[in-house]
Amino acid sequence: MVTKDALHRLLKGIVDSGRVQTFAEAEEWLRRLKLNVFIGSEVFSSPTLQAALATLLNAGPRTFLGGVNVIGQRNGNFSVLWSSEITLSGACAQWGAAMNLPDDNSPSIILGTVDPGDVVGSMKLQVTFDGWVGGVMPVGRERLSENNESLPAVGVLCAGLALSEAFLSTWEPNAMIGHRTMVQSLWKPGSTEPGPRTYSLPANVWMVGLGHLGQAALWAMGFLEFADPSEVNLTLQDFDTLASSNWSTSVLTPKELDGLKKTRWVARQCDVIGFKTSLVERKFSQGFRLGGEDPKLCLLLPDNDIARRALGDCPFDYAIEAGIGSTISNFTEFVIHTFPGDRDPSDVWRNSVKQSRGLDELPEGYRQLTSDGLDECGLLTLADTAVGAPFVGIVVGCQIMGELLRILNGGTQFQVIQGDLRALDRMTAIPKTKASKVGNMGLARRRT
Repeated sequence: MVTKDALHRLLKGIVDSGRVQTFAEAEEWLRRLKLNVFIGSEVFSSPTLQAALATLLNAGPRTFLGGVNVIGQRNGNFSVLWSSEITLSGACAQWGAAMNLPDDNSPSIILGTVDPGDVVGSMKLQVTFDGWVGGVMPVGRERLSENNESLPAVGVLCAGLALSEAFLSTWEPNAMIGHRTMVQSLWKPGSTEPGPRTYSLPANVWMVGLGHLGQAALWAMGFLEFADPSEVNLTLQDFDTLASSNWSTSVLTPKELDGLKKTRWVARQCDVIGFKTSLVERKFSQGFRLGGEDPKLCLLLPDNDIARRALGDCPFDYAIEAGIGSTISNFTEFVIHTFPGDRDPSDVWRNSVKQSRGLDELPEGYRQLTSDGLDECGLLTLADTAVGAPFVGIVVGCQIMGELLRILNGGTQFQVIQGDLRALDRMTAIPKTKASKVGNMGLARRRT
């Protein structure tokens, strides 16, 4: 039976779009999607490209259910903190990709230098980077320098943007998608500024929300090259449990891991990295108070506006809050706020009331589920479930890490960053009128 807790979030979007009449047809459409990943020899010596590859191997199979084919040199060390694997084939097996022949009719993503004559695919996208700048462009255009590896985590951004273009090329092909250059700077959003080569890393962070965005932000944090990850102290707050549907959007969650508290599973994954964690398993709400040693910087990444409004009543020195769209028309949109700012959180989110649909407004694919035994309450719950894709969280998670690093290293602080992966060239980034200071953020050493 199709239920909220078992539903792939892109599958729901296909039904909501009206392209198909049943959830079974939607799953068949999604399982036809394949992705090719071509890798050059530079991947095995570049931390940035390894971050990009790991992200493609992890998030790719959650998006392209027909399979992710990895093509290129097989022998070389694979080394990322989120994996105990030391070979490319082992990493493929861990996340659900395969060393396989390419599919001629599927989009292709290229990492490093590959002979153009060897690359096939319906669309050919080249990952490229320069320091804090990363992105994707059509094959054949002039790439960025790719010799400045000052922020390997930008490889995560590269992969997120590449996956977005590859998926959207199958979803809503137009004259621009897959034929445009999409690059972003995590030092100065909306620009191509490569950022500093030396900088400090955060040591104490409170994180609220361990779903789609929370896990994506942690995934990006795992590529920040901490000299000693045990210097990082994370307070992880969430009250929810995992469901099998989380696999489709949440990059630290495996398949079929139902019923376990999100805090406890994510803490286990942080143990792999070496981060120290403290857990809070209750809702974030008005009246929340901190202890004297608690982190004063908060990443607020929940999926509800009640928690966002409560932020104005909580004693953090600084908070980075983010949200993403939840419908088939806006799931590629995102907005990041930082507080304190020119507006209070309770004001920003005052009128954000979710509108539910009535039974008679649902697409036919929902109503047909009644024959499977789903009652009206279950149908309406399913209809209100968010549409989502992991690559959206990945891009936003990288922007969150960029803001975190700018606070610590004297970069421009932004009160709002807003954009849409369908048109990222129109992203808005509004600087703060007054920079904020953060108490007890701490410093963690960076590997040199």
